[in-house]
Amino acid sequence: MRKGLKKISTIALVLVLAVRTVLPIMADTGYSSAYASNTEAVKDALNNADIIDYAKKGSMTIRKYDMTAAKQIAGLDTNDTEATGFSSGEQNRVVEDKFKDFEISGVEFTYVNLGQIETSSKVVDGKKEIKVVYEIDAELRTILGLDSITPENMKSDNEANKCTGTKYHYTASTLQDAVRATNEKGVKAKNKLEAYAVKNGTAMELTDKNGLAKAENLDLGLYLIVETKVPEQVTMTVEPWIVSIPMTHSDGKGWFYDVYVYPKNQSGNPTLEKLVRNAEGNNVTDGSKRKQGKDYLVSEYEKNDKFVADRKEYYYDSSTTASEGDILDYILLSKLPHVTSESTYLTQYQFNDTLSKGIEYVAGTVQIAFYESNPETWADDIAAHKPGSTVGSVKTYDADVNGEDAKYASVNDVTRAAAIWDVSSTNKFAAIKTSENKDDTSSLTVTVTEKGLKEINEKYSDYYMVVYYQAKVNSDATATLGDEGNPNDVQLIWSRTSEGFYDTLEDEAIVFTYGIDVTKTFSDNNGNAENVKFTLYNTTDGYYVVSDKTETSGNDKIYYVTGKTENESEATQFVPNANGKLLIYGIEGDKYELTETATDNKYSLLKEPIVIDIKTATQDIESAVAGWDGMTINDADKLNATSGEGRPAGKIAMAKGGVESATATVDGQAVNLGTYKTSANAVAGLSVLNSKNWFMPQTGGYGIRLLPIIGMIAAGVGVAVARRKRNEETEE
Repeated sequence: MRKGLKKISTIALVLVLAVRTVLPIMADTGYSSAYASNTEAVKDALNNADIIDYAKKGSMTIRKYDMTAAKQIAGLDTNDTEATGFSSGEQNRVVEDKFKDFEISGVEFTYVNLGQIETSSKVVDGKKEIKVVYEIDAELRTILGLDSITPENMKSDNEANKCTGTKYHYTASTLQDAVRATNEKGVKAKNKLEAYAVKNGTAMELTDKNGLAKAENLDLGLYLIVETKVPEQVTMTVEPWIVSIPMTHSDGKGWFYDVYVYPKNQSGNPTLEKLVRNAEGNNVTDGSKRKQGKDYLVSEYEKNDKFVADRKEYYYDSSTTASEGDILDYILLSKLPHVTSESTYLTQYQFNDTLSKGIEYVAGTVQIAFYESNPETWADDIAAHKPGSTVGSVKTYDADVNGEDAKYASVNDVTRAAAIWDVSSTNKFAAIKTSENKDDTSSLTVTVTEKGLKEINEKYSDYYMVVYYQAKVNSDATATLGDEGNPNDVQLIWSRTSEGFYDTLEDEAIVFTYGIDVTKTFSDNNGNAENVKFTLYNTTDGYYVVSDKTETSGNDKIYYVTGKTENESEATQFVPNANGKLLIYGIEGDKYELTETATDNKYSLLKEPIVIDIKTATQDIESAVAGWDGMTINDADKLNATSGEGRPAGKIAMAKGGVESATATVDGQAVNLGTYKTSANAVAGLSVLNSKNWFMPQTGGYGIRLLPIIGMIAAGVGVAVARRKRNEETEE
């Protein structure tokens, strides 16, 4: 009897070796067993390793590794799984030591025992055919697409080990091919396998900080294992697999009951970039942006217009300059993660945007669009933005640096979008909320709803999600002038299916604006400054500055910019106060002409406009980059998910470069920019002096008073001439 069972074992081992090389996963999913129907034979072989001991229990230990991080950070070769010892099913200390720094916590595996390992033994064409088969129920048979494949007949008259149940029996090769084919069908097919396991199986504890999860005291049999929960950084789960407990040693000798599995995951996180531009373009208005149809677009005219092309402030960047009253275009650009099945589904995706107190949201301008990306170039795109990268010089996270698919995501061109979400009150894809904060800042929250998450998970894996909105620079003292600028922050919070894990990203954009400080004086200190008037013309963009809002602060008269006009007749006439002080706050960094259009009586106007040139400040801001190893929410974080406690070790924080300060010239001569509150390089100061006018003689004045004198002189000359003539006559 033992010889017969050994023969069965030998056949089984051959089958194992036949399927081992085609496994799509790191665990050994070959199935080798010998099943003895003869109870006495089993008892006789309890101490023999070449015979399965059905009195034993088995175990399954899973070590979870992040292969993306292992390759990118340590340069480890993760492709040759056979050579690295991943797929033997036995514990491998070399593998564990090599990848110990890349273990993933927070992963849940679910297993289900499909049925016993059995032996089909029957006569076929006059020969005894013996092979190992496995039980599959009707539901799983349908999921695996086995309905069209004839199962092993375990009920025939010549079957030595008859089965009278309702289960179906298949060989390892057939099952392996069916699982592989199901995985290749994509997300929906894998979701069915996961759902089957969840309904019928047992969930293991989440992998710990060492990436370890273990199931013990397992009945022998064939198991289906699926990944059912993952932390936020996992983008590609291991495909569902099946494994036999026990398994045959890799040398083909004997059985072992404690199976070790080293499944590999691919990781990657969303990206975030906040960019801003001055929305005015060449459309000079009173501060409101015209609409291109129902959407806020970059028109084809603007794209080809040299006016726009030559001006940095009309292109999206980390910083821009704007006047008070201007409309700003903001975009929140996020690369969505990879989704492979329900276990990698996003369960939270939320943008928390904050505007400084000098800027306010324009109601009803939020728009959400999705753009295709090229997953093949995504890794290079990310690498291009890392410090010290040699991939390319990229200042901001421009969509698809190395590809072309998503380039329109970063230029606000929704005509190229794959989808646009309606964010009206009836929309359920995203919830839009604005609020005023205690520090006078304002907040915009864009929360993807459950319905929206379903759309993303099923349709937009690897896409770029872009949130557009508009804001207006306040025409009052809340807008900060100079180097401090008006910063606008955004935070992205997301999570996956594994509860207790989340992550955040941060980025910032900044808007710079400036002022002019004019002191009006008179040569004799007697003039009335309130009779003086100026206009301010932006020669860079071709408009006159408009200000309909003024206030008095101490000895200063302040004008806040409210708009722009092309018509000189509509330009604001700026008037100093009695002390000669005139401040114009909220101009963008450009070149201006300050023209004196009126002055006090008996004083001369300036001959020419005063040329004021303000070169705007700039600042480079790099968004945060999520780490690869995830993080656990502690009790404090659950109450405040944005606290940042326990962030991933691999996370790169948002980086703000130093401000390149503004500079200014007046009539071509460099001048210092004064301070606004605590902000340096904010206000260009200048003094305007009017001299006394020239005075001409008048006929009723000095001329009349001179006539007697002239008459007296003439009479005197006449007398002298008469005397001289008389004397000459006497001498004759």
